[in-house]
Amino acid sequence: MPKHRLLLIWGVIGVLFLLLVTGCQNMLPGTETPAPAADTQVVTNTDPGQPTENFQLPSASAELTLTPGSSSTPLPPSQTPIQGTSTVTPTVTITLTNTIIPTATRFSLPTWTSIPSSTPRISPTPTPPTAYLRILQPGPYSKINSPLNVEAGAIPGDDGLVLVDLIGESGQPIARQRLDFSEFIGRSIGIAPKLEFKIAGVAETARLVLSVEDNFGRKIAITSIEVVLLSIGDNQIYPPGYQAAPYIIQDPVADQIIQGGVLNVSGLARIVNLTPIIFEIIDEQGQVIASNQLQVPLPAGDQSHTPFSIDIPYKVTIPTRVRLTIRQASGDRIPGTVALWSVPVLLLP
Repeated sequence: MPKHRLLLIWGVIGVLFLLLVTGCQNMLPGTETPAPAADTQVVTNTDPGQPTENFQLPSASAELTLTPGSSSTPLPPSQTPIQGTSTVTPTVTITLTNTIIPTATRFSLPTWTSIPSSTPRISPTPTPPTAYLRILQPGPYSKINSPLNVEAGAIPGDDGLVLVDLIGESGQPIARQRLDFSEFIGRSIGIAPKLEFKIAGVAETARLVLSVEDNFGRKIAITSIEVVLLSIGDNQIYPPGYQAAPYIIQDPVADQIIQGGVLNVSGLARIVNLTPIIFEIIDEQGQVIASNQLQVPLPAGDQSHTPFSIDIPYKVTIPTRVRLTIRQASGDRIPGTVALWSVPVLLLP
């Protein structure tokens, strides 16, 4: 029970106790109302309209003694003032206690967490991920008679196709196949195409190219090796080349929203030749809307790849879905792109 209520109850009990003691004293035996003195007269009010009261008047023989400073009308002997008994009334003290009202807790806004990239992010020293497209046989500069038997690993493009091309020294196609693996879209599979070819001379250098495309005909990935085609002689098959991803885009990640007019690209690269790396932003109509180049050195020491970073200024007036590609062109007499990797992003003005 609160403290102030206890004090109030004790105060009431004290008052009742004092009243009870006073009443008991009036009821003690032998206590009588004194009769009027002989020298006093009792005057009774006989007016029926007024309450009856008795007044005691002093007699003629009563001596009046005036004391300086006292009232000019002395009190009769019977009316001598009775000293009253003071009654102590308990004081109730109410103490107010401040009640602390809890304040609303301010919640901090959630922190946006970056979405991990579909492209594995690695440091320069650990083993990099496997390439998106891999030529397992033949190895680079193998000498081959027709037919050319290829063994490779691939992930079909958005249209379900894997494109296989054999390109001659002058850039003309020698053989081409379009392999439909629509039931395996998004899955890594093994393929084994067989390419029949004819050449005019005894031998000719050619490039074997594997590629896949998105729904707008833009290249998702390209890998290639050079081989020597023979019209006579025996096959000489060499071991496969480097099977890890040559380019790793760490930033931006796939489908990231970019705004501000500058696209920063950072990642890791193991260059396939000494030509610069070409960065291109290609829209859905196949137009290159922005590009830049960067000369990346060979990995140093025990590094597998070399870190890089580059800014690509762009200009769009509306939100535009594009594909960012990173590639290297041929470093010899056979033209074309020899390696490529890409990610889709959304550009805002």
